Amino acid sequence: MFLQYKKHKIHYTMFGNGAKLLIVFHGFGDKSDLFLKLSESLSERYTVVAIDAPFHGETVWNKEIFYPRDIKRIVNSFRKELGYERFSMMAHSMGGLFVMGIFKHFAPLVDELILLAPAGLQKSVIYNKVLFSYPMRQIFKWTTAKPRISAKLLDYSKKFGWLDRMTHVFFSRQLGDEKLRKRMFNTWASLFFFPRKLQQFRRLIRRHNVELLIYYGIKDSLTPMSAGERFIDRLNRRHKPIKAEINVVSDGHFFIREPLNKALRERFNRTN
Repeated sequence: MFLQYKKHKIHYTMFGNGAKLLIVFHGFGDKSDLFLKLSESLSERYTVVAIDAPFHGETVWNKEIFYPRDIKRIVNSFRKELGYERFSMMAHSMGGLFVMGIFKHFAPLVDELILLAPAGLQKSVIYNKVLFSYPMRQIFKWTTAKPRISAKLLDYSKKFGWLDRMTHVFFSRQLGDEKLRKRMFNTWASLFFFPRKLQQFRRLIRRHNVELLIYYGIKDSLTPMSAGERFIDRLNRRHKPIKAEINVVSDGHFFIREPLNKALRERFNRTN
């Protein structure tokens, strides 16, 4: 299914017949139909709209970049088209940055945030606004057309500890194909504009009493659980604790499959 947004076509996967609307954002390199693997746990509770991000899946994005305002307007289009005022959001990995980028616009309307090994909670060199300024992004754009140079930059990033082994392997796999290299750069350049403002994010969650669930794979080496624990600890510090918890699944980072489906099903059964 497609949603027309300006001159772009946004592909999405929709399932479930629950009373609540759940907007879902996938991680880098994935696509929306991946979340069908969670249909057993989500379908009764939610009407799910999982979106193919720009440059991913079957979405046709006709610019080299996208901004938080684009994601905000796309979400609003789904809300209006389906007739929902309030909604919840789920995001895996990179999708966590989407949530943080638009949350200030929707916080009063959000019931639940379900973050699955989210990017953005941990400190990382890739969020450094000085290191990845406009000139640096232009240099990186130039290198994407030269796979050997890109590979060397990744190797140096690993050598100096800017990237861990799994991240290095993941991005190295993108360099062998021109289409994948372009997707990697355009996505990375766009995420530069998604603010990683954790203090504001926490304040809005508290103010609007948004329920927060964070899930990690115990074998995850890309997004450390300690970042989520620290976020929730600061969220509740000197304030009345809100509904926020971390759950662990016996899996790795790419865990949109049965162990997570089972964990979500058990969690929802306890609270229904």
